[in-house]
Amino acid sequence: MGDEQEQRQEREALDSAKRIAKKKTKDSIQKVIMSKVKVIIMPVIGYMAIMFAAILAILALITLLDSVIHNKSGGSADDGYGQADSIDTYMSQFGYENSEEFTAMYDTVKSETEACGLNQQQIFALTAIACNCNAGLPTLKKGTFTDVYEAGLAAGYEKNSWQHNKYIWDKWWFETPAEMADANRTKIADATFETYAKGDFNFSTSEGGAIENRTKYIYYTEEQIKNFEDPPSIPITRTSSNEEEIFSYQSSPSYEISGNFLEVADSIDKKYADEGWKYSKGNLIYRNIDKSLTNPYKETCCATYVAHVLYVSGIVTKEEINSASYNSAHGIKRFLRSLIGTGRFQELGESDVNSYNDLQPGDILVQDNVEELGVRGHVQIYAGDEKWYSAGKTERIQYYGAQHYRWKTIRNNPDLPFICIIRPLI
Repeated sequence: MGDEQEQRQEREALDSAKRIAKKKTKDSIQKVIMSKVKVIIMPVIGYMAIMFAAILAILALITLLDSVIHNKSGGSADDGYGQADSIDTYMSQFGYENSEEFTAMYDTVKSETEACGLNQQQIFALTAIACNCNAGLPTLKKGTFTDVYEAGLAAGYEKNSWQHNKYIWDKWWFETPAEMADANRTKIADATFETYAKGDFNFSTSEGGAIENRTKYIYYTEEQIKNFEDPPSIPITRTSSNEEEIFSYQSSPSYEISGNFLEVADSIDKKYADEGWKYSKGNLIYRNIDKSLTNPYKETCCATYVAHVLYVSGIVTKEEINSASYNSAHGIKRFLRSLIGTGRFQELGESDVNSYNDLQPGDILVQDNVEELGVRGHVQIYAGDEKWYSAGKTERIQYYGAQHYRWKTIRNNPDLPFICIIRPLI
């Protein structure tokens, strides 16, 4: 018994020694690991924390700069440059909700001023005047709007020049509140002329501000405002030194989304001619169709023109056109073919079109590269009556209206080797 007890005590002592040794080894390993963590991993974590803080600071700075730019420019790219998409949106700022009434007035104004060749923003502005005057565009001391518009041209002022716009304001526009009943009538006249001259549709982001909360008169003079009894008392900012600036014409980057493809084709064609755009690929704007429509260099090409028409007509979205190579004829071809099957476009087959009789106004034709003939890729829009809307060269761009070309057949013609004909269905 003594021997067994002694052996058991030895085994217990040995087990205890093993446990102690194992614990010491574990503690030692943990200490080594923790020391490595402190030496290697902790600095990495520290560096990551610093980088994360730096990224947050950069994002905060970007947000601040964006806010400053937004406040300075009166709108961000996402708000459509402060524009309204439609006559409904625009007229709602004057308290009008009768869409049929002001749509009919829009058509009337467009017809009455047809001889002036006005663009979309100018017709919008005059529609607001006509609706606020109830009986349409008023005849004032110097006559109708068209009378004054044409008198300005006869006086030697270039169309849409700042002198021409100043003439229209001073001889007709400033008096229009005399035909209005609204308490904000002078504000309405001032704001609508901001649309006419500068393309500002959304008054909440315009220089002068919204109708009821307008912060200043941009166009009225002290003498002009005295013609009205108890006009809203806001600062008059027009001076002899800033007249060129405030009356200088600036086109709107967006037009009414009418859905009428051919009307928009004509409208964009007219915009180019009025503003003196030219053919060039040196300063085209990519991936931003809104900025492309207001390219400060006023440069375009055949494909850019078609892209502008596609976007402004509303047949394609901003996201869709910005994803395309819209400054290239073949880019337009690839883009339109990608939309076949959406119900918006149809591609005509080889046997569908062999002469002008097979075409419909609005058809988009893409011309192939033919090196032996010196023919480059080209795209244009058929206007009907064997005429085309095309922006293939400067002299064509600066001439308003669809033009005749010499070609009498469409396919299998070495002068006009078209490879793709797309028909808009909307």
